[in-house]
Order: sequence, then structure tokens, then C-alpha cells
Amino acid sequence: MGEGRYKALFAALMGSAALAAGTLGAITSVEGYRPVGYRDIGGVATNCSGNTHAVAIGKQMTDAECAEIDARNAVTAAQDVKRATPKLQGNQLKAAVLFTVNLGGPTYARSTAARQFNAGELRAGCDALQRYVNITSKKPVRGLTCRRSARGWTCGPVKGLQNRRAYEHKICIDGLK
Repeated sequence: MGEGRYKALFAALMGSAALAAGTLGAITSVEGYRPVGYRDIGGVATNCSGNTHAVAIGKQMTDAECAEIDARNAVTAAQDVKRATPKLQGNQLKAAVLFTVNLGGPTYARSTAARQFNAGELRAGCDALQRYVNITSKKPVRGLTCRRSARGWTCGPVKGLQNRRAYEHKICIDGLK
């Protein structure tokens, strides 16, 4: 499936082409864009706009390859969000997709935010998105407060994640009373 078909599917999942286009632009804005495989602050192999699937460190990607990968990841995130919170729409859906692109569908599905959204507590769901500002890595990250955890080291808060969550929160609460 090419980039155009992913974008069409994403628009259908989001409920409008305008919301989908705005969400895709926001993904690139918050994730950044690097068309070469690299390790992020947590040591995760990453490329394009935050892609972490089948990444080869140092491999250069074309803009077209990244556009298709990013659109596919947006579709996957939207499907995960819709599965966990089927009634979510508008800005709350956009914020949840941005969150899920970063942390993954299973994390979103287990989150307090998803529970709050399903309970109809939209503002509480938006507020809950802001909790996820730490990273887990195999070794301590310089400059961050780290503690041992079952999965390695939990370090944070990470300023970049705090900024990202604040951006998602701002989108999420826009238009709420």
C-alpha cells in the first residue's frame, strides 16, 4: 500500500481529511524528522518521524520512504486509539493519536487517559496524557534522575517529553468547557 492509500485510510479513521492532515503535520512537528537510522535518548533505534519498526542504524531513507512509513504508523496509531476508545473524536482523538505514535497502542490502551475518555471524562483524559514524561533505558541517562526498574532504568522527567505532553494537552483541551 502506498503513502496515498495510507493517508486516505488515516483520513477515514480520523473522521476528516483536515483533521488527518493536521495530525500528520503535528506528528512530524513533535517527533522531528531524521531520514537516517539513529538511537534516541532511550537507546531505541529510530528513523523518519519517530518510526521504531525495522530500523537499521545509519541507513539513509528517502523522503518518499519516510512519508509512507510515517503514514503507515499514523494509521496503526489511529486504529489502536479507535480500538481502545471507539467514541473518541476531534481534538481528543488527534491528541490520543499523537500520544500513541510516541508510546504505542498497548501503552495507550492501558492508560488512565483511555479509561477517562471511555468514561466520558474528556478533560480528565486530556490531563492524564501529561503523566508520561519518563523514559526506560538499558542504562542510566546522563543528566536525568534515574532509578532501577524491572525493565532497566527509568529516567526523567525528560524536558522534551514534558514539552510534547504539554502540546498534546493543549490540543486535547481545545474546545472543551
